[in-house]
Amino acid sequence: MSAPLIVLDIGSSLVEGPSRGPASRIAEAAGLDVSSKRGLHRLLMTRDYADPEDAWTDAREQLGLADPAIRSAIADIWKAQEKEARPIIGAFEVLQELTAKGYRLALLSNIWTPYLQSVRRLLGDFFDAHIPPELQLFSCREGLMKPAPELFVRVLERAGAHPPSTLMAGDSYDKDIAPAAMLGMRTLWLLHDPARETPALVQVLNGAAAAPTLTLPSLADLDLQHPWLAKYLPCPAKAGPGLHKLDGIGLPIGEYVKILWMEAFPAEFLLSRLRQTRLRGFGGAQPYIDASLELVPGVDTEALTPAQNYVLTPGVDKIVELRTAVLTKGVDIFALNGCIHVVTSDDPDERIPVIPPVIEESSEPDGRSVLLINDGMHRVFAARSLGLPISVVIVRGVPAEYPYYAFALDGGWSRVTPLAELPDGHQKKEYRQPTNYKALFRDFNAMFPGVQKQRKQSNPNHIAM
Repeated sequence: MSAPLIVLDIGSSLVEGPSRGPASRIAEAAGLDVSSKRGLHRLLMTRDYADPEDAWTDAREQLGLADPAIRSAIADIWKAQEKEARPIIGAFEVLQELTAKGYRLALLSNIWTPYLQSVRRLLGDFFDAHIPPELQLFSCREGLMKPAPELFVRVLERAGAHPPSTLMAGDSYDKDIAPAAMLGMRTLWLLHDPARETPALVQVLNGAAAAPTLTLPSLADLDLQHPWLAKYLPCPAKAGPGLHKLDGIGLPIGEYVKILWMEAFPAEFLLSRLRQTRLRGFGGAQPYIDASLELVPGVDTEALTPAQNYVLTPGVDKIVELRTAVLTKGVDIFALNGCIHVVTSDDPDERIPVIPPVIEESSEPDGRSVLLINDGMHRVFAARSLGLPISVVIVRGVPAEYPYYAFALDGGWSRVTPLAELPDGHQKKEYRQPTNYKALFRDFNAMFPGVQKQRKQSNPNHIAM
């Protein structure tokens, strides 16, 4: 089986250099405006130039920057950058220790050609000895810059790694930590320059942004004996055969699903369709027709109560994999502002609807009023396991004669068991009407065909449909 993967940023993570990037320095020397500087930054960071003349020719042709002062500034900064990288004391020793312990390494950096040459003079021999070329992802060669999710997906795909078994280490919250966390990767925030990261620090401390798995001043401060490393990135011998573990979820290593086609629909469409949902029994009554339906973003999964006492780990794995694929299209299925339909490489003939979980405000026999998970248990569990909030549709005001067909679990999430498959005789829920529980079943499939997958019938014989 493959060892856990550690993905490393370079600038201010493995090496240090000038506090300002090349485009800023060139813009200052040549008197460029903000728009031109931004355009130049994009070009320099996403093209692998042969020399400064090649870079100036591209800037002239693509951005109209024909002033000879720009040509001169590019040449001067190029020459300076070829020798400006300096090692961060202690970082190289940690890299050596990581490889000695069997961890796989990858590089993911926003960097332009001359500074990469400077970095390689320091670390190139180590990189080439321990990191396969396909796992050395540099923006100037990939044609794309962080925080683009596609770059993070690329490194995972090329390594055959899954997000929970991967650590992203970098100094920028916005470019390294946030996009990695969105994919479910573990994160190590290296606060090389805390003042620059102050806005992100404030958001994290106030709970407005996801906290990293670990924060350190420098990679040199990483203690490989610390229990957190064994907990989140266990050595290969400690994981089951062919699996990495995340909170009870087995994540098989393999190819990622690809999105072949996707169409998005607004919240109004989603809520309008859900309002037409019918029951399987009671003459096809519509429990939501006069209810309140609201699409609520960023809901803490702790606020949601399960009725189902299990999840199937292969199903959770599929959701995590689908989310990773959809993120490359700029959409997070845990943060939907409507719904989407997708066609995937797994089943190119099937159009799959993806909607937010449906939650009902439910009155329980003990007098509690809870937000009960109706549809989307596996999606909520996946988000919960990754430590992420999730967008949900909350339904309030359902007629008392049409309650959700099962009671809230006594004990909540502590009663939910991850299973590889359903055993025979397993009662999934505590039903309100055990002899006719499906009468109260909400038939979302009629509104969104394929959204409710048929699972194995495992209920004991005394539970009848």
